[in-house]
Amino acid sequence: APVMPIRVLVLSSKKLGEDRSTGLTMGRNRHPRSRGLLAIALFVCHVDPLVVTDFTLRRAVRSVQTTRSLRIFVHTVRLVHVDKEEGLVIPSSTVTVAALQMTSGADTHSNVEHAFALLEEAAGSGATYIQLPEYFNYYGPASNYGEVAQPIAGPLTDRLCKFAKTHRVVLHVGSMLERVEGATKFFNTSVVISTGGDILATYRKVHLFDIDVPGEVSYQESRAISAGQELVTVELDAFTLGMSICFDVRFPELYRSLALRGATVLGVPSAFNARTGQAHWDVLVRARAIENLCFVVAATQAGTTAQGLSSYGHAMIVDPWGEVLATSHGDDEQVVVASIDLNEVSRRRAQIATLALRRPDLYGLRVDNG
Repeated sequence: APVMPIRVLVLSSKKLGEDRSTGLTMGRNRHPRSRGLLAIALFVCHVDPLVVTDFTLRRAVRSVQTTRSLRIFVHTVRLVHVDKEEGLVIPSSTVTVAALQMTSGADTHSNVEHAFALLEEAAGSGATYIQLPEYFNYYGPASNYGEVAQPIAGPLTDRLCKFAKTHRVVLHVGSMLERVEGATKFFNTSVVISTGGDILATYRKVHLFDIDVPGEVSYQESRAISAGQELVTVELDAFTLGMSICFDVRFPELYRSLALRGATVLGVPSAFNARTGQAHWDVLVRARAIENLCFVVAATQAGTTAQGLSSYGHAMIVDPWGEVLATSHGDDEQVVVASIDLNEVSRRRAQIATLALRRPDLYGLRVDNG
């Protein structure tokens, strides 16, 4: 058989200990029952777990010198199953993702029904990861927060979990108002639901939208919302998701932290202000992708509500090189879909190894202005 150019993936492995990393060398399996699938050989190497290099194998791997069957997490790809007798079944690294653009307002019933219609459209397009925008179910006056906020889990998340399980999709609920018993304020909270209908992770927005641009926009989200206190990544079958919400996009430190925790896709569900969005939105989203060499999926609100809240729209899916793979146009509700190849993350990080070349030993030092 001809030699195949195949990547060698370097990944972290907590089970091996001694601060080591595990590498995967993948070659063509000669086993008659493998039907041309790949076999692997494990080896131990002392390298940065974020480094991934390309090799061309000159011969097939002889055998897997491990237990008959094991499971390992491949950094930047997904879980694979290794079986010495049956060979390796490795899923495709290409995933179809969707970012929804909504025009939510103060009518929660209408917002939710519109959301489910868009979710159906996204699932019908083949997307297996679907992201809703910030404040998807209520985008209106803070005076009504007490009436619309729900606990998580609650009736709305239960319905969303059922949808995810029925359609076998990962559902990223961009954000909703979360009520916590005994709290005087609410949280702006994002929820990730598995294909089995289980809540995998929640993230409470850590950077609140408190700004005052004279003559442009003035808003104080912190009057009714409490800031979250944790950064969150979640391991999905296809990729590691780094969670954030809207105004977070202005804080690059957050996204670098998520990337260093293994994030290969960054979620930025938003209701980005229309005035500042014209100047900053596209640049900020693409910058977060480029500087971390990650994909970014950003669902959005668009248009102006009856109460005068104006959102910029422009839902986007951006690749690690900063290329916009898909975007919404106009202020109507839309489903933005793109197929992303997770191997692009490792390929670009090998070419420009910004994560490995960091100098954290200097970043905390006092800057000499002399």
